[in-house]
Amino acid sequence: EEVRKAVGGQLDFDNAMEKIEIRAADLQQTFDTFRQRQIEGDGSVPVVHKLELRKRLKALEDELNHHLAAQYGKNPNNQEWLKSHQPFHWFVEFYGIMKSGGFDVIIGNPPYIEYKDIKKIYTVKGFQTINCGDLYAFCVERTLHLTKQKGQIGLIVPISIFGTDGFEILQKVCLSYLDLIWASFFANRPSQLFDGAQKRLTIIIGRKKQTVRPIIYTTSYFRWKKEEFDILFKARIQYAFPHQSFLIFPASLEKLGSDLEVDVFKRLTFNQEKLARSVSNAGQYYVYYTRKFGYFLAFLDTIPQVIEIKQGHKVPPSELKELIFQSNESAYIAIAVLSSSTFFWFWNVLSDCRNLNRRDLLAFTINPDNLNLSERCSLTKLGKNYLEGLKKTSRIMIKSGLKIETFDYASCKSIIDQIDLVLAQHYGFTDEELDFIINYDIKYRMGRDAGGEEG
Repeated sequence: EEVRKAVGGQLDFDNAMEKIEIRAADLQQTFDTFRQRQIEGDGSVPVVHKLELRKRLKALEDELNHHLAAQYGKNPNNQEWLKSHQPFHWFVEFYGIMKSGGFDVIIGNPPYIEYKDIKKIYTVKGFQTINCGDLYAFCVERTLHLTKQKGQIGLIVPISIFGTDGFEILQKVCLSYLDLIWASFFANRPSQLFDGAQKRLTIIIGRKKQTVRPIIYTTSYFRWKKEEFDILFKARIQYAFPHQSFLIFPASLEKLGSDLEVDVFKRLTFNQEKLARSVSNAGQYYVYYTRKFGYFLAFLDTIPQVIEIKQGHKVPPSELKELIFQSNESAYIAIAVLSSSTFFWFWNVLSDCRNLNRRDLLAFTINPDNLNLSERCSLTKLGKNYLEGLKKTSRIMIKSGLKIETFDYASCKSIIDQIDLVLAQHYGFTDEELDFIINYDIKYRMGRDAGGEEG
């Protein structure tokens, strides 16, 4: 069917489709005869029949290679093209399986390689996910095509599959082919699933069946130490019951792993306010941050110093960003709430957990300009206290020929807890929910090197 669609889009002067159909039908007859001999008597098949089947497979493969070469604008007799592209025709190599509808189960760990890095030596055509720009997206799409109805898939892929706007088309492909999805999410610090592979990963398990909307189960975003790996899957993996998904961003599946997390997220999203409403395009009150982060997110009212050691020149921090507010009070409130464990959890739930993006900040469900007087006063004071405490920990770190001003964010956790208490009252968290927020990933956040960048 794929060949028919491809040929149908071109002028078929040499009757390529007719030849392919004839050879496919011829192959089917030979294959059926071959299979019948396998199940009759002692199951032995004469060598001549094996050779005949291989001969017919080779004839169909050659015809398909000829057609594929034309699609790529190549000479079909060019052996270099065959060597570089290595054409692989699934219904030739796995004829019986594809004839019956596809594979029952496909599991795999596709390559995590950007398409642009290999495009000069190898190109692909006809994929819906081509604009995702990563080989793993193409592999996921192909997996879904090759799986039979009610078949199962299990893939380990980058976390971007359900957390990045650029992969929205891949998400739509998954959601259109699968009626059941289980998605679990894994960090790369302090440890990672594969030694030496600094990748945040998602394990997606699914069942192929067309439906209006799949049922989705999710986990939390897991961090663990290397010595904890043996119990990670046995003791910690827990899926949340189906809940409303993609509530904030159309391309971000929420990483929620318990009823408690689902309830906390509902309380946050019930509030229709957004930080974006208080952020301005012009003003004199700035909040600075960088897209890089550690176990704490860094928001300041001044730009951290970075000095080139050789030249002695000041340079801006890597990927420095800013938010602008109309009042000093709103800026302090923004620093307080964005430094909170509440926002840290919210960001982990929604983002790709790799970069601190503006969209994630602006989507946080609070508007500093629209808080009641008590909340504004409390959060303004706490924002100031947090900055004062943070700046007392200022130190200079030497890295990559630079003197970089850094801060000990973990030392201000007690002030952050006070901020979370105010936010808990604002959102109506229960005592249990507040306890969850305050202690979210505390084992890793307060551990050694907690303030370092994850990168």
